Amino acid sequence: MMSGSDILGEKTIKYLLDSGMDVEGVRLWSDWLGRLWNSKLPGRRRLVRFFIERCNFKKLEKKIAKGDLVWVNGVGVPLDVDANFERRLMACGAKYIFHLQDNWFEIEGARAMAEVRIAIADLVVVPTTSLKDVVSSRFPNASVVLLEEPIDVERFERAGMNRRREDKLVLLWAGNPNNLKELSIFNRVFVESNLIKKVRLHVVSGSVKPKLKLDIEWSWTAYSPEAEEKLVDEVDVALSPVEATSYAECKGSYKVKSYMAMGLPVLASAVGHQKKLIKHGVSGFLVENPEDWSIFVTQLIENPEKRKSMGIVARRRAEEIFSHNAVMDSWVDCLNVHLKE
Repeated sequence: MMSGSDILGEKTIKYLLDSGMDVEGVRLWSDWLGRLWNSKLPGRRRLVRFFIERCNFKKLEKKIAKGDLVWVNGVGVPLDVDANFERRLMACGAKYIFHLQDNWFEIEGARAMAEVRIAIADLVVVPTTSLKDVVSSRFPNASVVLLEEPIDVERFERAGMNRRREDKLVLLWAGNPNNLKELSIFNRVFVESNLIKKVRLHVVSGSVKPKLKLDIEWSWTAYSPEAEEKLVDEVDVALSPVEATSYAECKGSYKVKSYMAMGLPVLASAVGHQKKLIKHGVSGFLVENPEDWSIFVTQLIENPEKRKSMGIVARRRAEEIFSHNAVMDSWVDCLNVHLKE
């Protein structure tokens, strides 16, 4: 049995990291490659080769052959590189899989790229029911499958074992710097509910400390997978406020998955995939209106045992629903079912 790391090799892993892929991404693809290699999937070695070389499209095109499987992740090859790239792959008899991770129809610059790829793909993979509905309504003849996107829960294997306690409840928000505006809701509701002296907010985002105008005490850490791992024992509750937009409804909720893998109770807006991941009142709380944030935070301040039990359930659900072990075999099975000769 070969592992994905053995297949990729040290040089390829370094190349992927240097090319901008984060550690989580490398772990994901490495795990999948190992499972594909050891499965009974026809042509799996060809698919493995294309994962390794997927950044060099001209090189890939020269090697493509009938029956090969080509997986394009995200929006994939920019149209301005070569608008006919995928069509030439199809002409060679290759099978084309398009992995659409977000609702690119809502983003002007990405819409055309997504539409071209969906139209010609043999299989379209999406992470949420909402996104599947969107794609199916626009492309009724497309073959669209729903596959839960996994994360590497094992990097948080010590989740909550040595969690430190302090006078204030430490709330974690992690995300893209473009979404820091989400934090404004907490400033208002926590001030109005007199929680401002009972909580501290820790922000994990970007590489430069943001200039936040908050009345709440807050601290910041630059994002990195290693920083997330170190925070496991330093925070108590995780927050995921999301505005109810058509784009947000379709997202795969990577942030919430990471929180759950950390063994944290999660307070999240009742929007999109977050409603599936969080079991309300058991592994966290789903927030319907602004006042709910302070109500649920107060409950967790007053009941440390509830925080602990929710965190345990959240971690267990992470292992059962979207860990590599729970998900990756279904990805391999999907290719076997939908891409038979």
